Amino acid sequence: MFSKFLADLNALRDQTARFRRVMLHVHSPDSHDWATKAPDTTKNARSRFCSGEEGLDRFVAELQPHLECVAITDHMKCAFATQLSARTVGDREFMILPGMETNFRLEAPFRFAKIHLLVLLPEGSTPYDFERLFGGLKVPADDSKRTGHEEIAGIVLKEWTDRVHSNNGICVAAHVENRQGIRYRFRQAARGLLQLISAEDIEDAEKANQVPENLKQFLLRAGRGITFRFSQKG
Repeated sequence: MFSKFLADLNALRDQTARFRRVMLHVHSPDSHDWATKAPDTTKNARSRFCSGEEGLDRFVAELQPHLECVAITDHMKCAFATQLSARTVGDREFMILPGMETNFRLEAPFRFAKIHLLVLLPEGSTPYDFERLFGGLKVPADDSKRTGHEEIAGIVLKEWTDRVHSNNGICVAAHVENRQGIRYRFRQAARGLLQLISAEDIEDAEKANQVPENLKQFLLRAGRGITFRFSQKG
């Protein structure tokens, strides 16, 4: 009796948007700054998660009740992220994306600035998939030889984002208002301009220094290849 009604209802549901619990910037024990500000050092002890498959499953179990999609983005490292992602491949309710938080040195005339860019690759990607991104750069291709403090330099931002996209990944600008965020860096550069600023409000000051326009033009030259992630913490 209600079969047509239910079929129509399901068809309408297929066209609706759903909110998902997603976090795209999560560190693991493989990051050099893991749990440096953790309120519970026992719960976040590296020994809980760096114990082979049991540790990986424990890490997944900590995330799964709270989120539906997580990107693990350690500083210039991906091994732990790829291992975690491999354990959830095929799970329709929970996904882990392997990623990396990269230290990117901007090209001239912004070479003074280093920003943090998240690189996210498809579920189930391997360390070798990340290695391909570093071809021709002065960054160790072997994940185990990177400390997390290396910088990606000698390549313009557009070429880097194109390289990530060609490997089926995306770039996300991380914590844009923090010291390694792209918007913060542009604001700091703009403060060095010789302009008369009478407004005390930071938004008016940015307008006087043309921060939004300069940032917009820079991102357009980068090929619109960066997604912004707004957050208070890195």
